[in-house]
Amino acid sequence: MDGQAASDTRSRILATAGRLFAEQGYDQTSLRQIAVRLDVSKAAVLYHFSSKAQILATLVTPMLDQAKAVLDAAEEMDPEQARWTVVTGLLDGILDNLPLLRVLDGWWAMREPLLHRVMEQNARTIDIIAGPQAGLRERIRATAVVSLLARPAMHHRDAPVADVRREVLAAARQLFDGTGQAEVSSPAPRAGGRRGRRTVMTRERLAKARRMQAAGTYTVEEIAQATGVSRATVYRHLGKEPDSPAPHSDTL
Repeated sequence: MDGQAASDTRSRILATAGRLFAEQGYDQTSLRQIAVRLDVSKAAVLYHFSSKAQILATLVTPMLDQAKAVLDAAEEMDPEQARWTVVTGLLDGILDNLPLLRVLDGWWAMREPLLHRVMEQNARTIDIIAGPQAGLRERIRATAVVSLLARPAMHHRDAPVADVRREVLAAARQLFDGTGQAEVSSPAPRAGGRRGRRTVMTRERLAKARRMQAAGTYTVEEIAQATGVSRATVYRHLGKEPDSPAPHSDTL
């Protein structure tokens, strides 16, 4: 099989698997069914993907890359601008990937490191939406906003996308700050740049953070406060939360 043919077959497997996952669910779809739909052998599918979970991971990765780009850009913004950049950017990503997001029962088939990446990006999302030095109230509202983004889009998929987008953003505004504005615009950056904790992890701060992580008695929030950076910055440099949250924590 030459390179172009292999690439075409791989693309066909992904497209077919994505359709089957959306039609009948991840757990109900077998590699054999994917092969039959493609009119190839199961061995041909396994030549390109070692498992069904790897197929799902390959389908999900571009969506995670898109979300990461939104989060990376937001971390350079003023907190208020960052909040709504993340909300609108992630909502647009959800609307672009609705067929894939219907395969929710397949998320937990993913294994490390992809599952950890999903958890980390959700934690970063909540950090940015909640804002720097957020208290329990802001973090609970931020978590609720994250949950709000996907569910209405999935349940009202027959409605015009523009209408769904407008109403979800209005609901997010109402939930977080009580304004309920239908259209969300990005505020101009404030003078002096982003307020709150630094996003730059210097060598000295990183060494201190690693010592605290190694001690095994500090949470991410405590490490972030001690080093003067955001929780998202701690996640990026240390890889995972020291107190190892349960898989459902801060997730969609």
